Amino acid sequence: CAHGEDEYWCPAGSYINQYDYRFDKESIITQRMAFRLPTSYPSIEILETNQSDKIESIHTLLYDGSFTIHSFQCNRGVTIIKLNQTKCLCPPAYYGRWCEFFTDRISIIAYLDQTTLPKTITNLTLKIKANFFFNDQIIDHHQFIIVPTIERAKKIKHRFCLLYSRSADMLVHKRDWYFYRTDIIDNHPYSVHFDLYTLKKNKNVEEIGSWHYPIYFDYLPSHRLAVVLRFPSRYENRTFNPCSQRSCRQNSTCLPILNQNHSYYCSFKSGYYGKQCDLYEPHCETCCSSNALCRATHGTNPYCICPLDHFGP
Repeated sequence: CAHGEDEYWCPAGSYINQYDYRFDKESIITQRMAFRLPTSYPSIEILETNQSDKIESIHTLLYDGSFTIHSFQCNRGVTIIKLNQTKCLCPPAYYGRWCEFFTDRISIIAYLDQTTLPKTITNLTLKIKANFFFNDQIIDHHQFIIVPTIERAKKIKHRFCLLYSRSADMLVHKRDWYFYRTDIIDNHPYSVHFDLYTLKKNKNVEEIGSWHYPIYFDYLPSHRLAVVLRFPSRYENRTFNPCSQRSCRQNSTCLPILNQNHSYYCSFKSGYYGKQCDLYEPHCETCCSSNALCRATHGTNPYCICPLDHFGP
């Protein structure tokens, strides 16, 4: 084919080392490609090149035989050469050596209803962190920024994917899950929580609430969750505040669940975790900046909720 459509997924070189699709899939499930950025970067002077040299290099690549061979190997992914080997950078919906396998996932479309925002936060930058839970364990997450003054002028729907875990234990659970039909109806271990943070100009970060959505169709390999995030009309009325007559344990704060009447949850203070809120992650003292919130519930690496105008891992 003129544009190489017939070369999709075809590995370069000999076919002797190819394996059967089914056996390959099982071995690839737990593999992860190590991808590290360089610790030092060239100076600006080195990066400056002549524009004509850039154009010439592009034309050279287009007529290079190896470029043609490697261009069509990754299914909807990006091909890179690492140590003289072809590697694929796959989009979230695919995985595998050639991005040939579909990922079990939830496609999220989220929109914040600006008309329901309390007056106290209408001019603040907001950060929403979507946590994908299996029972009490976070298996994936995604965060996005909302600037109300911008989104009032142009409505923005935030689109992203949250991936199911492919660990051995989770795959066993998913396989056994199909045989318990009654449990599928009554029990919903997966859920998505949209935690809302305000980023204030004094560099402070404050969590003010969350929206909780159970996943009713977790047996599907691909599922879409479309949500409109709204503040309840009772939000600023202290009489209806679910935390007014309830308290959480030490090292945690009571906050409202914004899409469930009279419901609340206990949010850990920075660095704390555990069912009793009594465990502290010392890495938070050096991992996050002083004004950031440190979440110690992300496996071995704490997660930093960065303040305004800051970013980083």
